[in-house]
Amino acid sequence: RWWRWWRCRLSPTSWCFFSFFHEIFLSPTQRLDVITQGSDFDETSLDKASFSSPADFVKTNASCKVREVVRRHPDASLVIGADTVVTLNQEILEKPRDSADALHTLRRLRGQRVKVISGVCLYRNGTTHQFHEETDVVFRNVTDAELEAYVATCEPLDKAGSFGIQGMGALLVQSIQGDYNNVVGFPLSRFAVEIDKIITREAAEAAEATAAAAA
Repeated sequence: RWWRWWRCRLSPTSWCFFSFFHEIFLSPTQRLDVITQGSDFDETSLDKASFSSPADFVKTNASCKVREVVRRHPDASLVIGADTVVTLNQEILEKPRDSADALHTLRRLRGQRVKVISGVCLYRNGTTHQFHEETDVVFRNVTDAELEAYVATCEPLDKAGSFGIQGMGALLVQSIQGDYNNVVGFPLSRFAVEIDKIITREAAEAAEATAAAAA
């Protein structure tokens, strides 16, 4: 169980990202040495239009965050960087500038299928491992009155795509296909799969080294 002994640094500092690890890995009997360490990487230095897909963008952004944190904390057993975007027809939807912008975005989303795409980069023993996860979210054909009431709560004002599925924004959603946690902000299930790959690879390499030394 890797979380018993890995010193883990999380490059994002968002509440949802850290809360996943706090809920699952920081129980009284299973302590993970987790430190949230915001990356100093300037995300605005990446030109979204220069990437072939939103998935490539979020993976690159996550990787850049990780490299910056590793530079300052080379002793970390594991560094996790992540970035999540909401897309409509391959267009990355930013956080709204204000209430009017949020309402405009939400009107575009009603009755539509959007993709929430997370890119994750894991740094372990000098090696980086990247992956991305996509979840489809289908919005109801909500009325203007419903959208205006939602915007009035101020919930969408700090959310990419102008909605938060973990809050009242869930009332706007008809269905999702994929990992719910990915929509919240981190693809936890896929993360577990990828971590297992790293553990399996390291165990195989250690076994080979032991066998070679004994030969």
